[in-house]
Amino acid sequence: MKKIMVVSILLIFITANLAIAELTKQDLKEIEALLDKQEKRIKEYIDLKIDAVNSRIDAVEKTVNARIDAVEKVVEEGQEFLKWMIGILTAVVVVGITLPPIWQERRERKASSFTQSVMAKLDSLIQRVAQLEQEVADLKRPKIY
Repeated sequence: MKKIMVVSILLIFITANLAIAELTKQDLKEIEALLDKQEKRIKEYIDLKIDAVNSRIDAVEKTVNARIDAVEKVVEEGQEFLKWMIGILTAVVVVGITLPPIWQERRERKASSFTQSVMAKLDSLIQRVAQLEQEVADLKRPKIY
């Protein structure tokens, strides 16, 4: 048991001395070289990932821009359609407002001209009747010779 104890103490002492030991300049340079190498590899990996993300973003941006352009085109066509519909509706309203009075005026003119022609015929008939009555009255009178 004493032997195991002595060996254990020796191992602990050797291990402790190694842990306490200083790093040499060469060791530090090797560690620095390894860290620089790891740093370069990490930077390359990050750059690759950034490039991949940028390419995905570009693809998404192109898709979004294409969709926006398509929507803008549809909106412009819709606006053009609405302009035409508003123009047609305005024309219908204007015709609806102005046409009835014009038709009414035409009807009144036709009725007026018809009334005037009937009145003229009636006047001529009244004159003709008066003439005929005069002739009948003349015929009824005894004629003196």
